[in-house]
Amino acid sequence: MPSHVGSAARRWAEDLAAWAIPPEILAAAPESPWPLPVDLFRPGEPDAGSVSRMRELEALDRGGSVLDVGCGAGAASFALVPPATRIVGVDEDDRMLAAFAGGAAVEHAVVLGRWPDTAERVEAADVVV
Repeated sequence: MPSHVGSAARRWAEDLAAWAIPPEILAAAPESPWPLPVDLFRPGEPDAGSVSRMRELEALDRGGSVLDVGCGAGAASFALVPPATRIVGVDEDDRMLAAFAGGAAVEHAVVLGRWPDTAERVEAADVVV
């Protein structure tokens, strides 16, 4: 892991590894459990009263960037446009990234891969969702 990635990111990576489905169970499954329907992750009406949304908007009061980890089709980050002026979506499913890019109404970038494996390919952001 890059040296600029802090202890929280390391802890996140360790937690993800600990929660993994054992390989023998994955091998016995009739199909992969990982692909999810894109429509489940399409933007809807944001919860305007949530504490996290209020904090996100405070951090973006004059615009700024959003990093959406596990972006799906953009539900979490698109709710912050405006005021966000740039969004970066990270996802390991290229179908999700295609939906994300197709729905973006602001400058955007997509990064294919798992977080935190992709961390060094992503610039710092004002808000991470």
